[in-house]
Amino acid sequence: MKLSFIIPALNEEKHITQTLQQFQALEGHFDFEIIVADGDSTDKTRDIAETMGANVYVENIVRNIAAGRNLGAKKAQGDLLIFCDCDTLFENISSFTTKVINSFQDNNIIAATLKIQVFSNERNWKDRAFHLMLNNVIRSSIALGAPFSCGNCQIVRKEEFWRVDGYDETKAHGEDSFLFKKLSKIGKILYFSECVIYESPRRYRQLGHLSLIRQALLSIFKQHFFKKNHLNEWERVN
Repeated sequence: MKLSFIIPALNEEKHITQTLQQFQALEGHFDFEIIVADGDSTDKTRDIAETMGANVYVENIVRNIAAGRNLGAKKAQGDLLIFCDCDTLFENISSFTTKVINSFQDNNIIAATLKIQVFSNERNWKDRAFHLMLNNVIRSSIALGAPFSCGNCQIVRKEEFWRVDGYDETKAHGEDSFLFKKLSKIGKILYFSECVIYESPRRYRQLGHLSLIRQALLSIFKQHFFKKNHLNEWERVN
């Protein structure tokens, strides 16, 4: 089973080296590829990614992260697509990869996600409280058949990904949960509670936890009840 790790990026030279280095632990043990879907970066993101062995594809017409992920998926050779971000690190990438391969031997499983936390050396009590809530919401929603998910790490069978037309590029926010909502209608989704992916707290530090919660709730509410986007653009942070 070949795995395609797909990482959308736009001016991420500060983070991409650390993110790509973690995949060295998989070399010689798993069949995988790394794809960086670049949104036409103006810094050294592409140069760094290519030097580190990633397959880099450039999205010349920059739209949103959904478009970047779809670009990576179009180029992927793997049976499973693993979407993650430029500022995410797996707690134990070898254990995670083994878990994924073993779980997806069951053909009824078409997608999965895992627990999210902030980098341990940057984590504070607000991060702990926020992610305790977030992870419980994700786990419960998947168990109830109405999945909510974050794009930090989503694992999807390639065939089923395209069966539901991939990520919705008309959505600046919520495209990750909407993907899982579509997938839940055709197969089973798992939550790997024993696996963790760490994310940078930069968005929480710049925008605040409460502001992000408010934006997310308004976005979900408007999309669900009014079929319209609350956000036309998801604000980038450095």
